[in-house]
Amino acid sequence: MELNKLAILSTAHLHPLEAKHGIEYAYVANAACSLFSTDIGMREFYKDAGLVCLSELLEQLKDIADYVLFDPDANVDDNYKAYEW
Repeated sequence: MELNKLAILSTAHLHPLEAKHGIEYAYVANAACSLFSTDIGMREFYKDAGLVCLSELLEQLKDIADYVLFDPDANVDDNYKAYEW
């Protein structure tokens, strides 16, 4: 898989309940990081799987990146909603 347009956001941008179960739907994931596609088909897939907040966040990022990596060590971007864990 070639990653041309990648955004990196803090896992604080993931809804805590979705983060717990969303790792199952990520392209690549480990205990800390997860990679999601901003493609319309994948956003619909995530939404159907109950990851509505993730799908909405990816919708906001679709013009910026093809993939989003959520990393606990990344900075929290004030342009996007963050959750208190």
